[in-house]
Amino acid sequence: LLKPAATPFVKVAPGAGPRHFAFHPSGKYGYVINEIGNTVTAFQFDTARGVFTQIQDITTLPAGFSGTSYTAEVRVHPNGHFLYGSNRGHDSIAVFAINQATGKLKLVEIVSTQGKNPRNFNLDPSGMYLLAGNQSTDNIVIFRVDRSTGKMTPQVNAEGPRTDLPPIAVARAEALTGRKFRGKDIVIIGDTPLDIACGESLGVRTIGVATGRYTVEELRRAGADAVFPTLGDTGA
Repeated sequence: LLKPAATPFVKVAPGAGPRHFAFHPSGKYGYVINEIGNTVTAFQFDTARGVFTQIQDITTLPAGFSGTSYTAEVRVHPNGHFLYGSNRGHDSIAVFAINQATGKLKLVEIVSTQGKNPRNFNLDPSGMYLLAGNQSTDNIVIFRVDRSTGKMTPQVNAEGPRTDLPPIAVARAEALTGRKFRGKDIVIIGDTPLDIACGESLGVRTIGVATGRYTVEELRRAGADAVFPTLGDTGA
């Protein structure tokens, strides 16, 4: 059974509108994203007493933005070094670095979700990918996450799969597989089975590159339409 703790609740700024909460993997810090105030409130957490102490409020929006926006989801990266929060209206995800000694946040970047109203998003367990769901445009955008910087790079845009692969990459994929490809059919050049799985889940073509992390055979088993020994071999 649950019962109120000695300190049964903690307050944020009046009118901020706390929406979602996420713990740091260490259990030492907690973060509330505030829907109305467009802020994240950081807390230190006393694990022995169950008490939160507020240490910071930080905006999720860029300086100078004057439009209407409301936050939605908040997630902490599996490695505990970064925090992500979505903005509905500005239509973006704010990326923060987490100071491991203090729990305080520092803005890294604010990235467009390539759609409207990113209500929910999540990181895969490896922390290599972030998937953002845009409610008003009915699309999910996959971002590759740099686990050392927290920065996000879109793998698929709002209009559909990438179309910027060089013709030689398509020609070589056709030669290897004996099938005809169109540039827009190929969405990911990746070096892990998870890269390939993302393409497979979207029903698009994928090219695997065996950089040494995984073998040609492992990438083939993951479902890659074509696999090359090196990135240079793809013509990309």
